Amino acid sequence: MRFLCVLILLPGILLSRVAMAHEGHDPLPTKGATVKGDRLMLSPSAAKAIGARTAKVELAEVRRTVHATCSVELPWTQQAYVTTLIAGRVEQVLVKPGETVAAGQELARISGAELESLQLAMLQATTDKLLASRVLKGQESAGAGISGKVLLQTRTEVQQQSARFNSAWQKLRSIGLSSETLQRICDTRQTVPAISLVSPIRGIVAVADARAGQIVQPTEHLYHIVDPTRVWIVGKVLEADAGQVKPGLPVDASFAMLPDVRFHAEIDHVDLRLESDRTLAVKALLENASGDLKPGMFGRLEIQLASAKAVVCPIDALIRDGQATDALVEESPGNYVRKPVVVAAVHGGRAEIDDGLFPGDRVVTVGSHELAALFAKRSVRQSVPSVERPTGITAQGQVELPTDQKTFASAPIDGRIQRILVEHGQKVRKGEVLAELESLPFKTLQLDYLQARTSLAQASLNLARAEALGDNLARKELWQLQTQRDTYQQTSASLRRQLTLVGLSASEIAAIEDAELSASIEELPAVLPIRAPANGLIGDFELFPGQFIAQKSQLFELHNPSKVWVRAFVFEQDAIHVKTGQAVEVRLASDPTFRAAGYVDRLDPVLFAGNRALSIWTELDNPGLKLKEGMAATVIIQTSKTNSLAE
Repeated sequence: MRFLCVLILLPGILLSRVAMAHEGHDPLPTKGATVKGDRLMLSPSAAKAIGARTAKVELAEVRRTVHATCSVELPWTQQAYVTTLIAGRVEQVLVKPGETVAAGQELARISGAELESLQLAMLQATTDKLLASRVLKGQESAGAGISGKVLLQTRTEVQQQSARFNSAWQKLRSIGLSSETLQRICDTRQTVPAISLVSPIRGIVAVADARAGQIVQPTEHLYHIVDPTRVWIVGKVLEADAGQVKPGLPVDASFAMLPDVRFHAEIDHVDLRLESDRTLAVKALLENASGDLKPGMFGRLEIQLASAKAVVCPIDALIRDGQATDALVEESPGNYVRKPVVVAAVHGGRAEIDDGLFPGDRVVTVGSHELAALFAKRSVRQSVPSVERPTGITAQGQVELPTDQKTFASAPIDGRIQRILVEHGQKVRKGEVLAELESLPFKTLQLDYLQARTSLAQASLNLARAEALGDNLARKELWQLQTQRDTYQQTSASLRRQLTLVGLSASEIAAIEDAELSASIEELPAVLPIRAPANGLIGDFELFPGQFIAQKSQLFELHNPSKVWVRAFVFEQDAIHVKTGQAVEVRLASDPTFRAAGYVDRLDPVLFAGNRALSIWTELDNPGLKLKEGMAATVIIQTSKTNSLAE
């Protein structure tokens, strides 16, 4: 007989275990079970006594779910800061925290010496321009009785006073005074005592840091206005699940403060890198007209992954034996085989099987544990599924973005954010406008450039007329006019270079040059565009309309993750065996199935002092953008030295 037959007497403990499991059933027979390794054969009477039942293993559609913690946050589109563009004193506060305000509603009034000085400069320039114009008109009427030198001086004075007037007008417009108000100031010769701070959006006053009598600066955020009618649900997905989430997937959120409500949305965008706590942030936009969701609330998020075909069986068919999971497969009536299985996930009463079972198998669901008691226990080594064991030097590391694949868009000058034109994760091209910066220094720079150009044009004209006078003009006076022309020329060139440095193109500078101060004082751009320095994806940013930005602040981070580096750390004892050009295999902690082949591209010339490890870099293509900055990776370096995983 090929199989060793064992008569199962079921005495003592074994009989009691099976009997207790079948309390209320007929007692098991004392014979009729044969065990050989992982195979069990039952006689009809023994099978009837146990009452085993089976179910069919199927290939079914399953929808996987990723669970994450989440919080409620305000999108940047739903909030704004309010600041002043000039230093001053708070004269009056008109709103309170918690109050709802409309877009354009007055929040406070600011007075100050700078406001008064700008208005007085405009009025003085108005008077001086009018006087110089009258003098010039009289001199031109006098004809030959007025020398050419005097006419040149008077014309220059008219141009200079006009430039002063228009410069002051433009600055006052930039800080919030309307053209009608400025014209009234010129007509009545009466200055306004204060400017108004207004809300840029409709919303609720979350923070009000302005108090009557307070001295304020342009760098201070005096009000924070929020509109919570739309919120972000921000989930923190564990690294092990990071490779499975993407925009468009449906999510369900629940919160302890609202136990009976579930909120449904879709993922809007996924961050481009993992955070320091090894999680990946995903954001879903949710309408919140009722105001039930409060920013700062914490809850649970369920992300519904795309459905897929998978091998499934009833969860009752699974048998735990120490560290192993088994199932009993019925090959024929009374003939069972114990098979180790790998469970991927559990969905309600069904288990998703990665390995061990096939569609069409019949597994025992009733009586499985009683039949399993008839087998010898598995050893731990038997219970662990075989794992592919890499050979070579194994090093741990993480994914990095190459230095030439990450760029920053920065503020070239002080100002405040007027508009943000992009969203997290958005693909942009080099030169595309990302945001607009409202800046009084930028407006002043333009006005100074135009004034220098106007003065240069007048100085060039004066010099040409003087040269035409010939011997009628002293050589010293001619030299003075030449020096004046050269000075304005250098000043104009310097200011033009500064406009280029703050980010204006040649065509934009040409448009400024076309706006003659005397004719088009309303046409100068009020805001500075912040442009993308390269092609890429917009990384996470923390900017809000109205926010004050200091010069050189980094506003946007742009990623081009089409290629990535994997940086690994080889310990000192193995570093001698690693050379550039050696083949490597890269694996991801977040995706056990991921494999990528590459080479050791670069070696750090110095061991890291902290752990005596050598940094090595491997460059990989990333066509599906699956590899994200910060992901943990394992790098197996193929060398003559073998470093197998521990058994």
